[in-house]
Amino acid sequence: MKDLWIKYKNENGKIINREYDTIMDFIDEMESDNIDIPMLDYEIISYIFFENRLNSEYGGTIEGLLEHCKEIVQ
Repeated sequence: MKDLWIKYKNENGKIINREYDTIMDFIDEMESDNIDIPMLDYEIISYIFFENRLNSEYGGTIEGLLEHCKEIVQ
């Protein structure tokens, strides 16, 4: 089971699908020095927590999702 699935558009308009085993994996990746992480201003198409459609949202940015995830794990 994955904690987080994200579908977003990159700067070229390409749709990217990413999945994370845990919410902390997403936070850790976004706070890393990895050059392949999504940019904070990328447009989110949708995201789902815990593979449950009742825990899904549409729109926003990667930055907004990152802040939301940080609030979840506090």
